[in-house]
Amino acid sequence: MKDEMTKKYALKQSLPVMAGYLVLGMGFGMLLKAKGYGAAWAFFMSLFIYAGSMQYVTISLLAGSASVISAALMTWMVNARHLLYGIAMLERYKNTGLYRLYFFCSAFRHYGNADRILRKGCKCHCCTIWNS
Repeated sequence: MKDEMTKKYALKQSLPVMAGYLVLGMGFGMLLKAKGYGAAWAFFMSLFIYAGSMQYVTISLLAGSASVISAALMTWMVNARHLLYGIAMLERYKNTGLYRLYFFCSAFRHYGNADRILRKGCKCHCCTIWNS
């Protein structure tokens, strides 16, 4: 019973995020199609490019026939912001063990709420799964 309620609560909490991703995904697909690329490109870009913002940048790089070096440099610059987030949290969460990996891999959605997660008090979808 409790497990069922937790899943229902997690789904309810996830719906706004899912709606946002659907809109972003549709925009990505429309932009990709406008540049002359098909659904296979969208599928493989979504499969291999972890940073969503980089998917949008990649469309321009592909359309402009950018070199591999420029693509790599642009990818590094777009994703460098995560280094700053991680450095800012290193000292505060140095004794968190494997939870530290979760913080650095979760796109910092919980930045500012990490104490609550460590106490296993967060009830969002991600934490419900992580803490079970």
